[in-house]
Amino acid sequence: MIKVLQKYKMYVLVVAGVLIMISFLMADAIRQLTQYSIENERVYNIDGSKVSRSDLNQAAIHLEGLKRALGNEMPKTTFGLDDDATQWQLAASG
Repeated sequence: MIKVLQKYKMYVLVVAGVLIMISFLMADAIRQLTQYSIENERVYNIDGSKVSRSDLNQAAIHLEGLKRALGNEMPKTTFGLDDDATQWQLAASG
């Protein structure tokens, strides 16, 4: 067995290296696929249209930008909304 490994050691190293590279690539691909499905998961419906987590995250980013631009008290005094991305999503989609 040792003579066989010594004779074909370069081929064994190449095959082992390729398997290691494939395993790292597959782990990253699986992680990206599961993250994509979580972000596009339906959180709730507004008038029959789907609202996903990524939509809710985007609404939170917009709300934070408005708060920074207009001051922290902006949502309650300007739009009558609480400091909540869900309410901002509801107001922005309607």
